[in-house]
Amino acid sequence: GGKESDPRMNMSLREKDINRLARRNQRFYSKEKAFHKVMQADVVKLASVYGLKGQKDYEAKSGVIDVVWLNGSGELVLAVEIDNCIESCPKNKFSSLPGKVDRLWICFTADKADLSQYEKIINGSVLKYEFELQLKR
Repeated sequence: GGKESDPRMNMSLREKDINRLARRNQRFYSKEKAFHKVMQADVVKLASVYGLKGQKDYEAKSGVIDVVWLNGSGELVLAVEIDNCIESCPKNKFSSLPGKVDRLWICFTADKADLSQYEKIINGSVLKYEFELQLKR
């Protein structure tokens, strides 16, 4: 099937927009913390383009989610986690969300990982970037 093609070919418009932000930000921010912060702010702002309300650090039952988009009635439409490693797969954080919420994981890692496997695990989309950010501990 065509599923093995480059995942970016069948990206939604929303994912294309987020992908553009990630590519731009990775040029300017080499530190993981700075990239995370600016990416979070950008994805929050992007919500308004889609007529939705972005919110960062959303408290879900299962943990704090980096960004969510809410519709006019305050219902969750999209949950986004921004993470720098495969080990921090947001499956558990996403697990308490209602089934109809779209889930997106922005994952930056140099690890070779099978994305389709992770898309199944989180029941959502993964945008993976192979760039090394400096981790400030």
